[in-house]
Amino acid sequence: MDEALMKRVLPHSVEAEQSVIGSMLMDKDAIIAASEIITAADFYQQSYGIMFEAMVELFNEGAPVDLITLQNRLKEKDVPPEVSSLDFVRDIMTSVPTSVNVKSYANIVREKAVLRRLIKVNEEIENLCYGGRDKLEDILCGGTLVCLLLVVLLQVGGRLVGVTLTWTEETTRFFFLWMMFLAVAAGLNRAESSRVVVLVQVLPRPIQMLCTVLYYVVSIAFFIFMAYYGFELTMQKFAFNEMATAIAIPMGAIMICVPLCGVLGVIGTIQSFLEYPHKVEIGGGKK
Repeated sequence: MDEALMKRVLPHSVEAEQSVIGSMLMDKDAIIAASEIITAADFYQQSYGIMFEAMVELFNEGAPVDLITLQNRLKEKDVPPEVSSLDFVRDIMTSVPTSVNVKSYANIVREKAVLRRLIKVNEEIENLCYGGRDKLEDILCGGTLVCLLLVVLLQVGGRLVGVTLTWTEETTRFFFLWMMFLAVAAGLNRAESSRVVVLVQVLPRPIQMLCTVLYYVVSIAFFIFMAYYGFELTMQKFAFNEMATAIAIPMGAIMICVPLCGVLGVIGTIQSFLEYPHKVEIGGGKK
């Protein structure tokens, strides 16, 4: 088994991070190039992220960026002495033969940072599934988001290496569609959907209570309508054997998100009434 996998080391490239910092010290144009691609948060090594941020700050202030000014700025940030020492900074600078490839170094740093974020999101979803405390629509919505990010990452990576993945654009749209419908159900479940209640709040209390009841009735009716006609639309897609253009899967499978959203919406509306009545009540809930 791969050693990195056994130790659960997050994706990173120390060499690429050092090369970015060294290039920025060698050439001010490299500061511009690198800052257009990455931020300090993209560095795995925190010390390199602090140095990156310090150099960008100096450059934006119009100050010279060299060993002395960088060391002084690092001391102002109260970083550990080993990070602000001239020897440490000088070693990084001398380890880079040229600053010409700074964009390539920065792209490597960015790609590793994206992978780390995807791993973090995936771990959070895994913990939610094992914990069993979060609702189905929350987990499905989070899983769809991870899939969407993975496809976008593949699309961007393909462009970087000159490979056109034609199926990624259509797949991204479908994942976005699923995420949108699932997010609606998740929002209703937690009573976090947007409502305009300014006019209703000036009405007498009995009418406000009536409006709250109407909110539940209309919401449930709407989601029943969505579930029923969404199911009919899905069956129609399957009956006509409609297929997606690029990924060649039945459109009926894509449209399942509509009736699923309707069913989860009905359940979510009822649960919000039972669990979060103070949020839905128009007279005294969220503004």
